[in-house]
Amino acid sequence: FFFLLCNNMDAFNEYAFLNQVSNAQEQIKKVLALTKEPKLAHNVPHTYQDKYLLSEFLGNAAVASILGCFHFFGISNEKLKTLQEWGKSKQVTLSFDVIEECKFKGSETKVEESKVKKVTKKKSTKKTEYLETTIEEFLWSFEVSHSLKVYCGNDRNSGVVI
Repeated sequence: FFFLLCNNMDAFNEYAFLNQVSNAQEQIKKVLALTKEPKLAHNVPHTYQDKYLLSEFLGNAAVASILGCFHFFGISNEKLKTLQEWGKSKQVTLSFDVIEECKFKGSETKVEESKVKKVTKKKSTKKTEYLETTIEEFLWSFEVSHSLKVYCGNDRNSGVVI
């Protein structure tokens, strides 16, 4: 699953990554109690064993996050067990497909008069002036559909929509 999330490792930018981590730390400080101070691992004294525990913790957090996403998209525990069984004997691929359609429906033109009016009064006549604004509105239809599909091997056509 990690490969699906990070398939462009050539474009890694350490400065941008550290900046994102710094921003995340600021957000974490807002969520955690003021007594906790999150820091990067290389800035904290620790033993070598701590690095393995940190790696295990982060790996478990990533798997829990992915499982949470699966449940959000409607994959039940039974379906997960089925996928796990498939994975024992074959490669299983999960594909999230999104189709977006945007269609032009037409345009409408309308005229609005300004709320500010200039009234000029002469002896027996009254003249009112105002601005008219012509507005052209463009109407669009936007539709989105998505599907979560699982298939074995490389055959995308043999997949099962979840």
